[in-house]
Amino acid sequence: MVVVRSQPAAVPAAWLPVGELPVLAAGPGETVQPVPQFPYHVQVVIGDDPVTRLAPRQIRLEVAELTADGVGQAVAAADVSSADMRSSVVVSFAGDRVSVESVVVTYAYLLGFARRRLDVHIADRVCVASRVGQWVHGLACAVRPPVVQPLVTVGNAAEFGEITAVHVDAVADENQAVVDADAATVVAWARRLLWAADRDVAVALVQLCVLAALRARGASERLPALLGADGRVVDLAAVRRSGELSRSASRSDTRFALAPVPSLSARQQRLCAAAAVDIEQVLAALGARSAVVADPASGEQMRVWHCLHPQNHTNGDATPSARVGAIASGGVGFRCLRCLSERLDPLRLVMWSEGVTVDVAADLIHQWNLASAS
Repeated sequence: MVVVRSQPAAVPAAWLPVGELPVLAAGPGETVQPVPQFPYHVQVVIGDDPVTRLAPRQIRLEVAELTADGVGQAVAAADVSSADMRSSVVVSFAGDRVSVESVVVTYAYLLGFARRRLDVHIADRVCVASRVGQWVHGLACAVRPPVVQPLVTVGNAAEFGEITAVHVDAVADENQAVVDADAATVVAWARRLLWAADRDVAVALVQLCVLAALRARGASERLPALLGADGRVVDLAAVRRSGELSRSASRSDTRFALAPVPSLSARQQRLCAAAAVDIEQVLAALGARSAVVADPASGEQMRVWHCLHPQNHTNGDATPSARVGAIASGGVGFRCLRCLSERLDPLRLVMWSEGVTVDVAADLIHQWNLASAS
């Protein structure tokens, strides 16, 4: 076990006063910024007390108990969908029930529901999670170390017995590293992480964002286990998975549904009918010459065709070089082995032979009054 000790510090620079938050930029095609101006699109409010309005849309969650199950029930009752969490979202905690355990567990659940880190609003300050992620980016070694610790404890873990002390300092200057590179590598690659959070909610949230950013693998989060003040351990990764399952259950559509087959227009039906006529009748109408020869492979009789563009051949295609055969889309197609890279259906054959558009080619085929190949 490796113990990573944290040091108390002033409120980190990740927390910004509400008045310093940038307002939303105008969307595409918008010439006038909506009034009043807000820094977020959606504000999720947890608690009954009034809060500073930070978004044009507020979703208030009536959480009876600040646990994973309690938050899940509140999310379901408020009819919050995954689409609500795709825009710029801030989570506001209001009232006197704000504690480290309640805030962290609720935040972990909403991380899973949103599938990304969200900003947190408490009192008159907002923790901008993206800034914390930028601080720790690249600190941990990307190469797996020779020795991976089975259990690493972050925080005040004197009761566990200190084996290796590595400091994780919450700093006030965003230009300083939040954690040194050695500690970052230990935390990032540990199989299990036990976190004794700072008792200051502001510092604890920054610690959680730091640990999540260090342990992230691509788009997946690997949250630590939270050691509460009463000694209980809460698996934040399991809480986050509960939020993900709730998000999946809230989807109103199904990925396996098939779109209804659209009806074809009159023009499309006309083109399909022209492409389905007998191709040998089309070749005869175009004046193509054919011959019956023995197949070199099987010895059976087969019909071959002279190319409709003999000028492309050195001997005027005196030896027939075109064949008729099945095409991948169904039906039969024509191909000159010298001029064409693929077989053409009757409609495309007339277009290629006569140099006309698709509608003109369909008109010619209908004028010839040819029978369908089927």
